[in-house]
Amino acid sequence: MMMSCPAGATTTTYTNPTSCSASVQNGVCIAAVSADYGASSVTLTMTVGKATDPTTDPNWLNETQTKVSWNIATASSTTPTYVAEADSSSNTPGTYNGVVSSVGSGGSLTKACDHSTGVTVSFSVPNNQYTLSFPPSCIGTPASFTVQALMSYVPGSGSTPETAAAPGTPQSFSSCCSVTSGPSSTSSTTTTTSSTTTTSSTTTTTTSTSAPVTSPATAALTSAGNSGSGPSSASAPSLAGTGAGRAYPLLLALAAVLVGFGGLGRRVLRRRKAAHGGRSAS
Repeated sequence: MMMSCPAGATTTTYTNPTSCSASVQNGVCIAAVSADYGASSVTLTMTVGKATDPTTDPNWLNETQTKVSWNIATASSTTPTYVAEADSSSNTPGTYNGVVSSVGSGGSLTKACDHSTGVTVSFSVPNNQYTLSFPPSCIGTPASFTVQALMSYVPGSGSTPETAAAPGTPQSFSSCCSVTSGPSSTSSTTTTTSSTTTTSSTTTTTTSTSAPVTSPATAALTSAGNSGSGPSSASAPSLAGTGAGRAYPLLLALAAVLVGFGGLGRRVLRRRKAAHGGRSAS
């Protein structure tokens, strides 16, 4: 029986219209199936009539008879392309592991992933649930897939296994719950904002005025000493500017000495001329 299930969702759930409880077939029935397809993980869950602890229940020892599994049809396939299964590991008491296998010709199974490559299993006895998770790459990271849940359980030593499926029956494949790839609840989205920054280039023009190098002595000559009339200070530097002001008294004394010597010389000359004239007359 093909059941109509919501399509195009990241998480979807199928509820079995057939009654399922602990009193139905010793609890070996499936009440609901859910599938979650995240960016980093696929999680499949089934709710059964009565769950038991696979690590302590001795009826889980025979892995070929007691197990939970999910047939998976990828894309638009009408037959299973993968099987995800959880059971005891090599009939070892206290173990509970999962494996994902691809389905080949004639129903042969080839292991694609196991616990060493990301397959994890869990269970909740109070909630009557079994869960199996694995990376999407284990089933080829399809755009979508549908599932069918199956349970097989041996109620006691020497008993015949009891089986259940949802939807449909264990003898036929009827899938439900088409689910598409979507972001996981823990994934993060990084938005890169591309911005263009325009840098204004400001050109600063520095005008360099070339001035002649002036020695300190010459620079002193350029001090302002003109009231506006007569030669400018540049053309007629003051004595104070040149340093000659401090030597002015010495110059006056020197001039007086020269004048004195000049007068004395003229008197001596006149006397010599007079004496000479007198001798000539005699």
